[in-house]
Order: sequence, then C-alpha cells, then structure tokens
Amino acid sequence: MLYCTIFKYAGFEIETGQNEAKEYFLTEKSMEKFFSQSNEKSTFRVREIFESKSLKAFTSEDLKSAKISSKSNLHPQPQTAWYPISTFLTLVAWQVNEGNQTAINFAVTGMTIDFLTSLKSHYGVVMTEDEKEYQRALVFNRLQAFKSWTDIIKERHMKFYGVAPSGDYYADKVRKVNLALFGVPHFKCDRNNMNQEQQELITEFERNLVSKAKRKPDWHVDAIINSVLDFMN
Repeated sequence: MLYCTIFKYAGFEIETGQNEAKEYFLTEKSMEKFFSQSNEKSTFRVREIFESKSLKAFTSEDLKSAKISSKSNLHPQPQTAWYPISTFLTLVAWQVNEGNQTAINFAVTGMTIDFLTSLKSHYGVVMTEDEKEYQRALVFNRLQAFKSWTDIIKERHMKFYGVAPSGDYYADKVRKVNLALFGVPHFKCDRNNMNQEQQELITEFERNLVSKAKRKPDWHVDAIINSVLDFMN
C-alpha cells in the first residue's frame, strides 16, 4: 500500500507515492502524461518506450522489471502500476540525450532552482516550497516560451527568404521587443538580470506571440511582433 499525493513540479502535476521504506514511485499514467506533453509528435506509452532501441542503447538497466503494482489511498481499487523515481529520471535523461527540448528545459529548471536554493541557503535565506515551485514554473515556462518564439523567427525567415536567419537578425528582434516592453535594448544576454515582473511580462509576450503565429501562418514575423506589442500596450 502506497501513500499517494499530487506533486507539483515546474507546473507539472505528477502523481507520486511513498512506501513504508520511504521509497518513492510515480504512477505509469503520470509518466505517460509527462512524456506525451513533452513530445508534440507522439503519445508515449511506457510499455512501448521500454522497447525503444535508442533507450536500450542509452542504458543497460532493465527498467521494465522495476514496475510494481500496488493500491494507494487515492487508488484503493484496482491495483495501479508504479515505477521508481529513478526510472522516471533515467527516462528524462534519455530524452535530454535525444534532444527533446521540453526534457532539456525540465532538467535545466531543476538545476537552476537547486543552485539558487543552495546559494540562498548559504547566505541564510530559506525558500519555502511554494516559493521554489513558483520559481520552477517561472523558469520552465520562460525557457519553453523563449524556444518557441525563436523557432517562429527561424520558421518565418525560412518561409519568406529561404534561408535561416543570422544571429544579428535574432538580436534585432530581441532588442525591438525589449525596447517596446522595458525601454532598454537588452539585459546583458541574461534573463536572470530581469526582475520578477519583467520575467513574467516577457513570458506573456512570448506566449501571445506563439498563439498569434499559429493563427496567422502567412504573416511575416515583424507583423506578428507588432500585433502582439500593440495588444499588450
């Protein structure tokens, strides 16, 4: 019998369980939901994942054999499939190795907040669990949104000009947005130099940009940026 709770991490809701030996598990369903959300092209099924040739090349562990079946306080009937947390983390590492951007952002988020928490603790500042989760969600969403809007710049440049944009082209778009939203051209190439309100605003801009780009597949990126800035201002 496992004690089960919903664990929130970087905005994801993950169904976790703990046994009497203080070992931690995730439901098979939660694992499938996470990996399906992190891959736009396919729906993940745990049983199929374990048969992946690239996963077998990545690790020699027999991950499939780690599954247990157990009831829990949230699932008294019937038995539920669970996997150890180590299995989940191995799959995340495998997806990072495969270049899955969401998995990469998930891992970077964990590393970023762990470092920040340790640094603050070193100086006597203790972050609450709510504060850490707020920061995790903020960092993860920021990484996701930034990758999406740089993808849009590239996709529209290829559409209109037939070649990938230069680094200066990306930088020009970033400067334009920063000047419109914040009155400064840059933050020394590091969003951690933004305050919390600024980070939330740029993430909102990027989400709106992605949404507008989906609705306007034939618009030039400048038209999309201008429309979103007009909307937000």
